[in-house]
Amino acid sequence: MIDMRLFTHRIILSGVVMAMTAMITLVGFELLMAQELQFVHGLSPYEAGVFMLPVMVASGFSGPIAGALVSRLGLRLVATGGMALSALSFMAWR
Repeated sequence: MIDMRLFTHRIILSGVVMAMTAMITLVGFELLMAQELQFVHGLSPYEAGVFMLPVMVASGFSGPIAGALVSRLGLRLVATGGMALSALSFMAWR
């Protein structure tokens, strides 16, 4: 069992909230992207999955890399860089 007193520490609570927000965002993106590919662009479920595969593979590889970067550069710099990269990617996609 998890000791609920851990959540009284601000840094632990912040980390949990950030992780939950990131996972909710990632799952929401994947769901909406799959639906758009199928219903708007007419792809089959298989084709939509294959189209989205690079994003999921990149997410799997970027986690450990981000962890190593946080150890070397600090959380603030890595998080800011990640958000900037996400914003640039979104603008390039649209």
